[in-house]
Amino acid sequence: MIAPLNSLQGSDFLDLADLDRAQLRATLDLAHSIKAGRWRERPLEGRHLAMLFQKPSHRTRVSFEVGIARL
Repeated sequence: MIAPLNSLQGSDFLDLADLDRAQLRATLDLAHSIKAGRWRERPLEGRHLAMLFQKPSHRTRVSFEVGIARL
């Protein structure tokens, strides 16, 4: 399922209609693996990330921090 994901690399995701069936399936499979803790890659390791929010939201900030830490 890597080929459908490779075709998305470097592109923006704005709408489900932008994905074909294989790309959507590969994206959902990858998301499931990440959530289940089976994904061992660290694509953001050694990089700096910033979060900008229009309005203060503790719950949103914390969930983004957890997600970034996992990546």
